[in-house]
Amino acid sequence: MQIRKATKKDIPIILEFMMDLRKLEKSMSKRNEASEKTRTFLEKTFIGKRIDNTDYVFLIGFEDEKPIGIAVGWKEFISPVYKNEYVGHVCDIIVGKEYRGKGYGKELTSALEHEFKKMGLKEMMLEVLIANKKSTEFWKSNGFEELYAQMRKDI
Repeated sequence: MQIRKATKKDIPIILEFMMDLRKLEKSMSKRNEASEKTRTFLEKTFIGKRIDNTDYVFLIGFEDEKPIGIAVGWKEFISPVYKNEYVGHVCDIIVGKEYRGKGYGKELTSALEHEFKKMGLKEMMLEVLIANKKSTEFWKSNGFEELYAQMRKDI
């Protein structure tokens, strides 16, 4: 797999991968959404306004010039009560269905980690939907450990 930084012309590729994940997460939780409003937000606000920001990383993995996965993350200030005030926040590592289980997710994760190290970061963090057992196991197998559980309640 070849991995490179994404550019503005790659926004449609990133958007499709991100929407596929949002649809999966919507099927697992009533709190998640994958509507046209979601698509517009991701395209115009999240990706569109951040793809050239040096605190954000957008990577695309290719196999024979076909996009097969993405890695997205950013430098995030978490708090001076932690050992590392800034961390690399992993937003998404997404590999197309037909390419899963072949090590591409691990390669994308390593590439994102490398970019975070170049930013001077020493720690990575992420959130994963508890119902997404495959993702939870993937992250554990890549050295991540559970630290907190995010909880919500309707009011």
